[in-house]
Amino acid sequence: MRFAYELSPRQSARLIEQSRRMGIICELQPRNVDEDGFCEGRVTQIERDHLVFELTAPPPCDTESILGAYCDGQFTLNEHRYLFETSILDVVEQPPPSRLHLAPIASLMVAERRRFWRAALAESTRVELKPTTNDKPLSIQSDLLNISPDGIACRVAGSDIDALLIGEPVELSFTLSGTARACALTGVICNKTPTGSGENVIVGMQFVMRPDVPDDQVVVDLIRKTIYANQVASGREDTVH
Repeated sequence: MRFAYELSPRQSARLIEQSRRMGIICELQPRNVDEDGFCEGRVTQIERDHLVFELTAPPPCDTESILGAYCDGQFTLNEHRYLFETSILDVVEQPPPSRLHLAPIASLMVAERRRFWRAALAESTRVELKPTTNDKPLSIQSDLLNISPDGIACRVAGSDIDALLIGEPVELSFTLSGTARACALTGVICNKTPTGSGENVIVGMQFVMRPDVPDDQVVVDLIRKTIYANQVASGREDTVH
């Protein structure tokens, strides 16, 4: 199952700059050409009002025909695939190679493949979040929405969300419904998505396994077993790996 989540503008800017420094090849799909047609190139300059995209292969059509076109783009960096949207502001043919001026990219989406089915457990399940980089001891109470052996998603009150920064570690404490064991893991915040009401935010976190803490694997095994039990009960045991 594929899914994607949006990164913050700051994190997106860092990744775009990293891709520029490393010369990462991007695929740019203008929406006014066939699905199989894309422009291959790399970002060579990042200006305040545009990106310079240098073509590394012949474009699928005359570049003048895609001037002003909205585009979908993607690139792979550190084994992650990043998606973005932009538009072509200008085409510069001379001197070679041809270059496209792209509208600034507001944010990236990171696409992943889920290896595990995520179980939605009882709404009464509470998760305590403790940011580890905060100067002052801070405990944030949240509602567990779903969980997998890879990570967890919680609903957090909007008043607490500023203390949780994307990319920062957080200590997690919770008890899975149907078990009596208190679970403690470390996670990294991957995304923050406002709910429809705007009063709460859904926070997605990926578990970080600590080699010096054997109990981490015990907790993950318990999560896997709990998910399996849920899927067997609902007739979906074939989705668990």
